[in-house]
Amino acid sequence: PAKLLEMSEGFASYTAATANVDRDGKGQLKAATEFTKLFLDPKGSTLQDILVDETAKFGDAMTRATLRAALVNNPAAKAAFTVLKTPKGILDQNKQLGSLFPGPLKSLLIDRPAEFEGMMESLVATTAEDERLLMSIQELRDALGPRVAGAINGTAPIASNKSAQEAAASTVSDLLSDEETRQALLEQLPGAVALGRRI
Repeated sequence: PAKLLEMSEGFASYTAATANVDRDGKGQLKAATEFTKLFLDPKGSTLQDILVDETAKFGDAMTRATLRAALVNNPAAKAAFTVLKTPKGILDQNKQLGSLFPGPLKSLLIDRPAEFEGMMESLVATTAEDERLLMSIQELRDALGPRVAGAINGTAPIASNKSAQEAAASTVSDLLSDEETRQALLEQLPGAVALGRRI
């Protein structure tokens, strides 16, 4: 996440420094159009594959973490697991009582419920990769959240290079005010729909 922010700030500085070279914005327009075509190609692209793959990994990790919190680490779940394990503990301590149950019935009513906690834990277990991914998403949210919120409500923190920030905003505004650019974006809508379906 820190590298992403560093790169975005570098891009803003580069945009400001090269604004005089590309006075009419045609080079920036062409670059933005080509990136959009690559990113939103209805037939797919490597960039889309990476986005879909990482989104799926994040969704999987987040779902398992949420289910683990609700179904394993929750005090009510722990109490339920204790209740399910209690009959097996009693029968294991008292062999005579355990011999009263036929094998298949004991397995069905006593042994299987006692194993439920372990089955549930293995189902929603998190890996080191999950932890790394969730931590990266948290760092990204912490880094970008205030910037996005500030941009939305007009209280964005002042960048160290205000002219670069203004140049980047001006460039985006100029690109969107151009009829040719808007047409290029409209042409990419089917790709946006296709990407949305993949995610």
